[in-house]
Formats: sequence, C-alpha cells, structure tokens
Amino acid sequence: MAKSTIRARDGLYRRENRNFAFRYKDADGHWREKYTGSTDRQQAREFKKAFLQQLDQATLPNDMAKWPLSSAIAYYLQTREAVLAPRTWKVHRSRCNSLIRTIGNRRLDHIGERALDTYQADRRKSGVSAEAVNKEIEILSYILRKAKLWKRLKEDYRPLPISRESRRRPLDVEDFLTLVQKGMSNPDWEAALMAAIVAANTACRSWEIKSLRIGDIDFSSSNPKLLVRRENTKSDAGAREIELNGLALWAITRLFERAATLGATQPHHYLFPADLSRHTKLNDPLKGQRGYDPTRHQQSWRSAWRNMTRAADLPHIHFHDLRHTAITRGREQGVDIGILKAIAGHMDARMVEYYSHIGSGVKRNAVDRIGETYRPVAQLLGLEEASHERV
Repeated sequence: MAKSTIRARDGLYRRENRNFAFRYKDADGHWREKYTGSTDRQQAREFKKAFLQQLDQATLPNDMAKWPLSSAIAYYLQTREAVLAPRTWKVHRSRCNSLIRTIGNRRLDHIGERALDTYQADRRKSGVSAEAVNKEIEILSYILRKAKLWKRLKEDYRPLPISRESRRRPLDVEDFLTLVQKGMSNPDWEAALMAAIVAANTACRSWEIKSLRIGDIDFSSSNPKLLVRRENTKSDAGAREIELNGLALWAITRLFERAATLGATQPHHYLFPADLSRHTKLNDPLKGQRGYDPTRHQQSWRSAWRNMTRAADLPHIHFHDLRHTAITRGREQGVDIGILKAIAGHMDARMVEYYSHIGSGVKRNAVDRIGETYRPVAQLLGLEEASHERV
C-alpha cells in the first residue's frame, strides 16, 4: 500500500501508520519530515504549532543534543583553546573533568534540572566552594546552549549563593608568622611554605610560581628578581619582572637548592620539578616511575598546604589569599596602588604602558617596604632585615 502524502491546508498528512506528519525547513534550509505521533488531527496541529514555535525561537534541540557529554566537552575545549589564555584554558579543562566525573557520560538531552541539583549537592559535599561549582555549571550551560537545551533548564536553575564574608582576605602578620613556624617544622611542607613566602612578598599567583623555570630567576646581588612569562599568567599585564626582597629571595634560594637536588639544573628546567609518581596522566608512559622530571612542573601542593594550614589552625586560608596579603601590606606601607598593580600584574594595557616607564628602583622600594612588615618572620628565619638583607 502506498504511503499517504495528501496534505490538507494545515500541512498535515497521514503516513501508513495513520499518524500525522508534516514537512519543515531546518536552520540550514533543508526540508525535513516530522512525525507528530498522533492520529488525532487537532492534537497533531497543536504539536506542529509548538514545534515550529520552538524552531522559530531557536530553542529546538539540534543534532548536538544527542552527543555524549564527553564529546561535547572535547568540542568545547577544542574551540576555546584558541580564545582563552593557556592558563585559563587549563582551568576550564579541570572544570570539565569535574563535570564528566560527577554527571557521567550521559547524552546532553538526558541532562535535566534534577541533574543540576544533584551536581550542586555532590560537589558541595566534596568540599568544593560554591563559587567553583557555579563556574563549572557555567561551562555546562555554555555547552547546553550550543545544543539548544539550556532554555528548558534555565528557569529552574539557581546558582549557589556565595557568602561575601568568605571571600579572599589577607593574613595578618601574626597569622603569617604562625604559618611559617608550623611550616618549618615539617620537611614535607617545604615547597609549599617557600612558595607561600614568595607569594606573600611578590603577589604572584600559585600557577605563576609553579611554572617558574630556573632561567627565570636572576640572583643579581644588586637587583635580584624573577620573570613571569606570558604563557604562565592570565593576561598580557601578568607578564612582568618582579624584584625580590630579602624574604622572597631567601625562599627562592631554598627552592633553587631543592630543585638542584631533584635534577633541575638547566635554565629551561622548572623550579618545581614534577613528581613522576603523582603528577602524570593515566595515559602517560612515564606514569608510575619514581623520581622527578625537571622538564615538567609540579601541578599542585594541595595536600601539603591543607596539612600545614590545619597545623597552624588556619584551615580557612587559601593560597591565593597570600597574593592579597602582599597587596594589603604594600598599601599599609603607603605604596602607590599603580605600583602594586604593576607588581601584581593586574592592570589594563594603558596603565601597564604608563608604569613601564617607572624605574626598577621604585619597584624595588615597593617590595622592600612590603618585606618590612614581615620583620617578625625575618627574625624567626635568622634574617636581620626583612627588606634589605640579601641572601
């Protein structure tokens, strides 16, 4: 029996199973057939009207809606790699890994509002901050928008509230002294502690410190400094040279000596060599080997930092707080905010151009004044002056 294709004015026609169908143009201008799933003309009309309305509003799920989450994430990372800074792209990749671990590799059109609620609850139970969870779902929403699926979830989704009281805050000098005291008591915490001292005196970000190479350190007796490369920071302003005061130089020297014992001796080697037994990927041929690889850098000091801050009774302190601590200490010492932004790598291109004309002596004075606020720490470490003693 031939299939029925007789169309009425409403554009509906019956197929051999008596269900109504209609034809429509998709977003690419191609004609397609759509079954209504109904043998009742009135119901079929309502289905067609709702379908075409979705199509007109660009809310009709596209072919991407059938992709598994892993494929959608791979597409997202591939397309964003050329847009995002290298460090930012790695952060997004880490957030994507959290998505796939928690949600599973289900199809995009199988992700509903309950999946979002469950995701928020599971991540919070794991100790992840509300802000981090919101940023992870922000990536998921981007993917779902590409598949034309987000609109159906948007009305029911609510980002987790972020407590303004728990935002980053600087350590006072007494807390920082306690942190250093506890950190010095355990050799396993040495790398994290030295990094903390560097951050509290230079306003460097965690990743900027981890990715330092041996050749990025200038031990000049007159003006020791370190270089933060563009590929290892968030923006063009982040690429900068930072003078080292006495405390920062002491910590960098300790790290330099530690790196040498781990095989990092060449200028292109990293100051924090990667531990092969802990920081390699599942498909890495070097996984499981013992020792350190100076051509790759350490990815995290999370365990050491957590244990050290707990020992100091400062479990609420985050490593990034040390960046704010350095800026706060500088402001307390009357350092110009523009100079501090230049040191921290946190200004727009116009300000960078303006402050690039300021001599290194002014920046040297700024970091020395930051160091002066840590005099109790310098005394604890055997340095007579936090700002002028050169190791």
